[in-house]
Amino acid sequence: MGCRKVVPAAALVRFVCRGTELVPDPSRVAPGRGAWLHPDPACIDLARRRGGFARSLHRKVDDAVLGEFASAVVSGDWPGWSMGLPKG
Repeated sequence: MGCRKVVPAAALVRFVCRGTELVPDPSRVAPGRGAWLHPDPACIDLARRRGGFARSLHRKVDDAVLGEFASAVVSGDWPGWSMGLPKG
């Protein structure tokens, strides 16, 4: 959705909407339409600038959580790493 590269789902992070709020779904089982993204700050920035979440999820979304997610990815503190996701 950000860089639009095709990779296995295991290398991506799933996001879903709760109302209009965008939240990561590291377990990949939350109900609803999901949007998939590389855990890479550059890819996160591209998705945000291009409006990829709204387009993929077919609704207006509040992507404020992406700043926190990008910081956690960069610092290595994102909980998805403990679930076996490859680092950026």
